[in-house]
Amino acid sequence: MKNIKIGKKTKIDPSTKLIGKVVIGNNCQIGPNNVIKDSIIGDNNKIDSSYIEDSIIDSNCQIGPFSHIRDHSIIKSYCRIGNYVEIKKSVINQKVKCAHLSYIGDAEIGENTNIGCGVITANYNGITKEKTFIGKNCFIGCQSVLVAPIRVEDGCYVAAGTVLTSSLKNDTFAIRRAELKLKEKNK
Repeated sequence: MKNIKIGKKTKIDPSTKLIGKVVIGNNCQIGPNNVIKDSIIGDNNKIDSSYIEDSIIDSNCQIGPFSHIRDHSIIKSYCRIGNYVEIKKSVINQKVKCAHLSYIGDAEIGENTNIGCGVITANYNGITKEKTFIGKNCFIGCQSVLVAPIRVEDGCYVAAGTVLTSSLKNDTFAIRRAELKLKEKNK
C-alpha cells in the first residue's frame, strides 16, 4: 500500500485492483471491476470496469466500461473513452470522444475531435509501428481505418467506412468507398 495514494472523496468499488505505483486524485469514482497498474489518475474521474496500465488519465474524464488503456498513453482532461476502446502508446488531447469499439494505437489526437464507432488506426505494417496524427476539431466517421503513417490536419471530416491511406490538409472532407456490385446467386 505504500506505493498507492488515493485522494479525498474518492470512492473505490469492489473487485477493483490497484497494482504497483498508483496515484488516484480527489473525488473520483473507481469501479467496480477495474485493474489500475502503475498509473496516475487525476481528479474528478469516473472509471468503470476497465484496465489501465502504465498510463496517465488527467482530470474530469469518463473511462469505460471495458476500456483498455496501456503502454504509456496519456488521456488529457474532459475526454470520454468508452465501451471496448483500446488505446496504446497514444496522446489523447482535451475533450476527445472515442465512445466505443475502437483501436487507437501509436497516435496523437487533437482536442475536441470525435472518433466514431469501430475506428482503427492501422499502425503496424508487419515490420514497424507507424504513427497517426489527427488534428483538432476533426470528425472520424464509424468503421474508418487510418493507415499509418498518416496525418489528418485540423478540421477534417472523414466519412463513415473510409479507408484513408494518404494525409489530409486542414478542413478536408474525405470519403472512399468501393462500388457496390450485386450478382445473382447461383441456382
